[in-house]
Amino acid sequence: MRHLPDGSRQGDNSWGRLGWAGPSPPPGGTHRYVFRLLALDARLDLAGGAVREGLDAALVGHVLEEAALMATYGRGVT
Repeated sequence: MRHLPDGSRQGDNSWGRLGWAGPSPPPGGTHRYVFRLLALDARLDLAGGAVREGLDAALVGHVLEEAALMATYGRGVT
């Protein structure tokens, strides 16, 4: 987990690295991506290395509002 200058924290992505990596679907076909934005009533106390299940458990009872954006992305066969 990386602490940023404004006090926010960033965890590992699905690639096992910090930061946004962007979609990377396999060649052929279209894939669906859902982006969620959550407004919380408290700062979550998550340890470094927390995984998705830990995040989901910490969110229970703290989500004030939620917005979602669904996008599709695909790339041709190479």
